[in-house]
Amino acid sequence: MTQPVADPPPLYRLPNELLLHVAEHVDAAEVADLLSLSQVSKRVRPIAEDLLYRCVKLGPPQIDEPAANGMPRLLLTILTRPELAEKMRALQFVTVRKNLCGAYHMAGLDFEQLRLLSLAKLVALGYKKGHPWHRMVEASIESAYGGLLLAILSNLTTLDVAVLDCALAWDRLNSASSDPIMALFGTLIPPKVAIGLFQQLVSLAALASHTEFLALDMPNLSQLSLANISPDDLLRLNGPASLSGAPKLHSMAISLDHEMIRSGTLPFRYSDLEHMFSAFDCPDLTNLSLRLFSTGIVSAHTEPEFPYLIKSLNSLAGQLQILDINVFPDSDTVPARANIFRRAIPIHSIRHFTSLLFFSAPQGALINGPEVHSFGDRMPKMVVFFPASLETLCIRNPTEEVHSWLAQIPKLSGHELPCLEDIVFWSGGC
Repeated sequence: MTQPVADPPPLYRLPNELLLHVAEHVDAAEVADLLSLSQVSKRVRPIAEDLLYRCVKLGPPQIDEPAANGMPRLLLTILTRPELAEKMRALQFVTVRKNLCGAYHMAGLDFEQLRLLSLAKLVALGYKKGHPWHRMVEASIESAYGGLLLAILSNLTTLDVAVLDCALAWDRLNSASSDPIMALFGTLIPPKVAIGLFQQLVSLAALASHTEFLALDMPNLSQLSLANISPDDLLRLNGPASLSGAPKLHSMAISLDHEMIRSGTLPFRYSDLEHMFSAFDCPDLTNLSLRLFSTGIVSAHTEPEFPYLIKSLNSLAGQLQILDINVFPDSDTVPARANIFRRAIPIHSIRHFTSLLFFSAPQGALINGPEVHSFGDRMPKMVVFFPASLETLCIRNPTEEVHSWLAQIPKLSGHELPCLEDIVFWSGGC
């Protein structure tokens, strides 16, 4: 006797669009939950994989445990299941220009299989034996595998990448590669198969030593984040509009050592942030976030000079609508180093930033702590600092001393600052 066919669970009667909407309520940050969901049934698996591979964040390599980097495993998965490449929209990974196949073998990854599949894929793409990229993959240079991963992700729009010359996790700044394109593809310019990737990017996050990416044609890039800008990065610039590959850039976030906003300090004397903005030539930039950190030795002569910082932004004064200056000391920062920003030389004026709607800065950038009690009748008018267009003022890491400085705002808000609506105190990090 034929057994009756059981009705499918009520959940399976929903169209895939609704099942995807249900799956989106699973915490995407919990990869284990999405993996479990993908194993529920053949019907649910591709829906869970849509979320699992939509945004992939991989752990960085370390010199004592390089196999912790998930990039080679991801590449192996995609080479064996190429349909997954179309699902990926965002990717974050770190790669190293070194042969680390021995470490991956010890960690259980069949690196020889990965190497053979990668070489076969390169040949299929037209990069045969003798091409620099092919030679790097043949030699098991990890970063070349990262380049192959990028080349086969046809729908990627968000990229966060760091290319290192050494897997020293504690020395990311000094081990960052200054020629990431060469490290990824073996050539000075990206191969044809990878050019499309950069043309479709909307958001890019990279180390500041990777600014050569900005010389590529990236017509859709609107968001850029550069980490750990150093004087060397600025000294390598080739002049105005030399990195103008992203004409639609409207939002930028950069981090730099606070000593770079001190005038006349070697080696910073010949490197100026103004040169970087000139090289980017970004007429549509309206949102700028600056993250200052302190890693050097604290002394009485290392206080940040915020007027010097503002001067370096003068070329953007007529276009910025959002300017966020933040201080983020390292986690191991001693109290004296953290307090260095309270001894800073404060801003004289940003009144010439005539389009500014939102301004955020640490208290030390607005007023010098020791002088707050001595202002009295000589307290500078708020209009000296801020443009009439300002709508929101955010003061980071405030102390009780700032209240007397802010006492004059009510009488100015209806006249010199007619648009000011909110004053926000923020004690958290970035």
